[in-house]
Amino acid sequence: MASLILVVISIALLASIAAVSMNHIPVDAYLRQQMMKESEAGIQMVSNGVGRYLNSHRDVEGNIIYPGDGTNMVPLVSPNYGFMPPDVRKELAWEVTAAKLSPELPAAAICLKPRTASNALQQDVLERLRGQLPVGSAYIGTACGATSNVVGGTHLTYWLPLSHIN
Repeated sequence: MASLILVVISIALLASIAAVSMNHIPVDAYLRQQMMKESEAGIQMVSNGVGRYLNSHRDVEGNIIYPGDGTNMVPLVSPNYGFMPPDVRKELAWEVTAAKLSPELPAAAICLKPRTASNALQQDVLERLRGQLPVGSAYIGTACGATSNVVGGTHLTYWLPLSHIN
């Protein structure tokens, strides 16, 4: 009987030591990591598809044919030149529009925006993603097509100027 009691006590002691020594990962950190992975992969997938589309649509002189301001490029790109990634954690959606970065610089604007109201976790992910993109190519604003950063912005716009693809 004493042996049985010692076995039960030792199992309980080992279980409590294991529980105390485990590293707990905060839920926010895990979600942030997953959103970053999906966002990074998604922006790469979209920019590759847009690049393939633009490279294959050139005039007789070899210049890229600009689709026109405000053109939704998603149906032009997908599925022939690449697939649109799924929404990031069902919270952030993708959008691709032809727009001008400046009056003389036509571009494709890849936007990652909240599906509903934005939260701090999403804003943190967008800010981190912007930091990984080339300097001056991505902005966080209050709507897609941002050309400057706005404090508390909820939409990330990554610009692909046609002249850089040409």
